[in-house]
Amino acid sequence: MFACHNSDTSINPTESYLHDLQLYKYYPVGNFSLKELESICMQRIEVLLFVERIYIGTGIRRTAQQCKEILINELKKKGYDIFVKIINGPRKELGSDVKVMNEILYLRKQDHISHFMLRGVFSIYERKWFHIQELRLFYWRLYTSTNEEIKEFFNVNKLKTHNISEEDKEELQEYIQLNNLHNEPFYKVPFTFVIDLVETHKVFLKYGMAFVPEKELAGLCFGYFKENLAEGLESMPLVANDAVNDPRINKIFNMLTEYINKEKDIIKKNYVPSLSELDDMSKKSYPLCMRIIHEMLRKDHHLKYGERKQYSLFLKDIGVTSDDAMELWKQEFTKKINEATFEREYGYRLRHIYGEGNIRKTYTCLKCSSIINLNIKSTESYGCPFKHLTNASLTQKLNEYEFVLEDIEDIVKLSSMKNYEGACKRYHEITHNCNIYGTFNSPVNYFFGSRMKL
Repeated sequence: MFACHNSDTSINPTESYLHDLQLYKYYPVGNFSLKELESICMQRIEVLLFVERIYIGTGIRRTAQQCKEILINELKKKGYDIFVKIINGPRKELGSDVKVMNEILYLRKQDHISHFMLRGVFSIYERKWFHIQELRLFYWRLYTSTNEEIKEFFNVNKLKTHNISEEDKEELQEYIQLNNLHNEPFYKVPFTFVIDLVETHKVFLKYGMAFVPEKELAGLCFGYFKENLAEGLESMPLVANDAVNDPRINKIFNMLTEYINKEKDIIKKNYVPSLSELDDMSKKSYPLCMRIIHEMLRKDHHLKYGERKQYSLFLKDIGVTSDDAMELWKQEFTKKINEATFEREYGYRLRHIYGEGNIRKTYTCLKCSSIINLNIKSTESYGCPFKHLTNASLTQKLNEYEFVLEDIEDIVKLSSMKNYEGACKRYHEITHNCNIYGTFNSPVNYFFGSRMKL
């Protein structure tokens, strides 16, 4: 009923590629043609872009199986047979006959090489985006594997767990009884490896250690993958910097970064948030300046001119259509005034921002520098809250959002030092549980930076 697994990882799995799924723990070795590298790297970027689009387009409400099926169908349309087989599982696709084993190993090798090539590019450029998409891709592949395949992945990668003592076994008995886990093996690991399982109460906790039942082995494997990927990305920049000194590799790196920039711009242009998403997005993806204005609109059913202008331009530039924006304003304002008054006093000006009517002027969301420098009256609530809110008001607002004291102190300190961009950056890091390497130059960049991470 109790399992322990203590072993090292000194054997390089790239010598035999023992499983369709990989931890990507070891660097690739061998000789590879530049043409092959270019092809599989470009295809893998397409795969990750599809992963992002599927997730943004309600992927959060779909199962891993549904997301993977959509991804496979998209790759088939593109003619990316290699990655169809890789993601479906080479062994499942081709069988286990000895005659096809070389092809299976070849596909696993391409999976391995393309991951590391992109890891090299994104370790020094858009690291978080790559990290998130690779996690999602691995999750979809892992959680569509059979129990036997998951156990095999755990064993061939020799994932380390701690010994379970007799005292541990005694403490587990009540948990086993309550959850009907009789004869179920358990694995003991630091709780940080299985945060997702901890949050969903699927493990037993004791002194910072999590006891994972075998039925949740996929969650444990995912935790190891997440940990390994994060560590690998931290150590990768030194390797990547050496690699780009080779003009052949540098050419591929430049090609990939140029391509991802172009594709991300397309995603931004084509992304259209719906009105039903705004409340949720305001909590997850809005910078504090826009979150406060959105909350005021919902609470007061009215905004003053400066607040309306700042928020309208933001909504326009994140992709909310003119019709949806008007619907939002009308829904809120007509809770206090009638529709005719709304149209007469507000409708034209709000449409004007979208360039409708006879005026063809194009307006864009203000940059952070402009928002910071706005001359805000004490009775107004727009501009940059890190500049215009008092320390007490900023503390109260962050308390409302259930920030812990230490994080509140970090943000207020930066705000007090007039490092408003730094305070906004820290707010983003706390709400997204990440570290970023620069500041945002506009609320729109903040928003899309957030959407890439969720």
